Amino acid sequence: ACGLICADRAAVVNIKGGTFNSNGAILDMRNNVGTQPNPVATLAGGTFTSDPRVSGLYSSNLIKVAEGYKVVENNGAWNVIVDPAAKIGETEYASLQEAFNVGGNVTLLRNVTITEPATLAGGKTAVLDLNGKTLTAGGSGYAIENYGKLEIKNTGVINGVVYAEGSSAETTVEGGTYNALNNGSYVFLNSQGASLTINGATINGGSSYPIYS
Repeated sequence: ACGLICADRAAVVNIKGGTFNSNGAILDMRNNVGTQPNPVATLAGGTFTSDPRVSGLYSSNLIKVAEGYKVVENNGAWNVIVDPAAKIGETEYASLQEAFNVGGNVTLLRNVTITEPATLAGGKTAVLDLNGKTLTAGGSGYAIENYGKLEIKNTGVINGVVYAEGSSAETTVEGGTYNALNNGSYVFLNSQGASLTINGATINGGSSYPIYS
């Protein structure tokens, strides 16, 4: 009655690739009723003959698709593939950082939560179209670090600090909503001669000043 992979009693399953053939379920996630936590499975790759997000028994909600990935079905095969975060022209990039490394007109394609700030290097120029999406900082609380020339435009949301450093760093804001992650953080932080121009935006700060320069 169990799926191709059975997960029970605090088990951790990470699938990052491979081919999984089964007439039934790929995963079977069994809820625990004792003191141990439920099992968890995370999908970040692989090809499957049934939808890997659906548990054969018990709890499908214990199966997670990793951040930056998505499940697509084609002719009875399910594939876990990279869900691009941004694009430049018709070229898609797995992360905003990869797009910033190239520079140019960058469009955010989905809501993104990042553990490290997306960094625009000195000498680089980028125009970030938020495209109605949300960029949220994790870890450090910094969403973007700008050492070059960055324009942010269109509707969308940035949760976290937009930081600029260096006399050649220029940030221009043409739209969007910007939120402090907590009461003690800034929204825009400039240092060492960096410039900031805001032509239109909604800025929601915490107890600190929303803009520090």
